[in-house]
Amino acid sequence: MVRTTWWWILPGALAACSASDDTYVPRDVPRDDAADVVDSRCGPTGECEDAYLTCCRSGCVDLHNDLFNCGACDNECALNEECQASRCVTPECFPECDPRQICCGGDCVDPNTDNQNCGRCGNECEAPLHCLGGICLCGTGSTARMCGPTETCCPTGCVDTSTDRNNCGACGNVCTLECTEGQCRCGETVCPPGWACCDPDRSECFDTRNDMDHCGNCDTKCETRRADACIDGQCMCGPNPQCSAGTPYPLCSVSAGMPPERCCRGECEVIDDSHCEACGRPCSAGLDCQGSPHWTGVCTFSCEVPE
Repeated sequence: MVRTTWWWILPGALAACSASDDTYVPRDVPRDDAADVVDSRCGPTGECEDAYLTCCRSGCVDLHNDLFNCGACDNECALNEECQASRCVTPECFPECDPRQICCGGDCVDPNTDNQNCGRCGNECEAPLHCLGGICLCGTGSTARMCGPTETCCPTGCVDTSTDRNNCGACGNVCTLECTEGQCRCGETVCPPGWACCDPDRSECFDTRNDMDHCGNCDTKCETRRADACIDGQCMCGPNPQCSAGTPYPLCSVSAGMPPERCCRGECEVIDDSHCEACGRPCSAGLDCQGSPHWTGVCTFSCEVPE
């Protein structure tokens, strides 16, 4: 019987039949990573403990929102993209808005103070309302508040237009006397909205928006030499403001530095020797144009002397 020596065969056989468990690479780990590196990235077992995470070369990641592994390992989003629901998308606002801001129409806005997007996108605060703390309020600072059901928001704050003298019936409609049921009282009558009580003894109301004798207020009279209309409470010469009164000293003088003007056919015309007595009427030869509070018609122009 021939004895076979097995001791020298064992090392080779063992080498050929060495266990593969120690070098097995988990399914969700890239094959080119070494086992010890994988262990350090995805845990001792080489698999992520969280079932919602995937083991990539950078470690355990969420493929739903990871910028460098979006939807799949190594799928990197561009610099102007974000990973949303496993897809690289270009956000409406880039870079991302400040935590105190929201993105509205591609712009980062503060919903606490933005009048066009108060509290949320598209919620506009119509003037004179202001956005404070994400709410449209009337007024500013510590006086800002929400108006009551019987109040109106005016530039001065919340008012009752049925009784407020400075906002009677509407914002900015000022009453000379009292405001009753949204109408300005004037003696025994009631002034229409926008009209002022300039003569309460006679119960006379005037539309200060276009009245030449009460332009802008009861006490302002448009000088007919300098203006031809009262428009929106302003004395006007055509489309322009009223003409210059000239230099105040000496009174009624024709000064080259600040010459007086006359409103002629909607335009201001300088009063001089060529245009003295009236629009386009020159002085006779040898006469100089002079101003006078009492127009004589002989190379003079009418000017007003303050009392």
